Amino acid sequence: MDKTKSIYDPCPAGWRVPDGGSNGIWSKASGSSEKFTDVLYDNDKKGMNFSIYYFGSASNIWYPALGYRDYFNGSLDGVGESGYYWSASPNSSKSQYAYILSLSKYGHLDTSNYSLRADGFSVRCIQESK
Repeated sequence: MDKTKSIYDPCPAGWRVPDGGSNGIWSKASGSSEKFTDVLYDNDKKGMNFSIYYFGSASNIWYPALGYRDYFNGSLDGVGESGYYWSASPNSSKSQYAYILSLSKYGHLDTSNYSLRADGFSVRCIQESK
């Protein structure tokens, strides 16, 4: 079930931040598993194309390894090595956390990870369903 866009959503009209967690779009698109190893990471382009392996489409759905801004000291870490993307879903058991998608150059992908809301991660908008 798609959630509606909130007033705090930074995406443009017709687009929204995806739902996260085990019932979110990333987990649903990748099947029943939430964690993967040995996924295809493009070392030359520094990121991962989800469409071929997870969304069943020939189009390109690119997730670059943009790194993150650390909440504790403000440093920019992991650029070209990892990617973290916010969902619109808070973690219900830990209110200071929200669900994220994480990927790394080591071939790890977690579609239902979570992190402190104070971290600076990327936002990847999805088109709202009609």
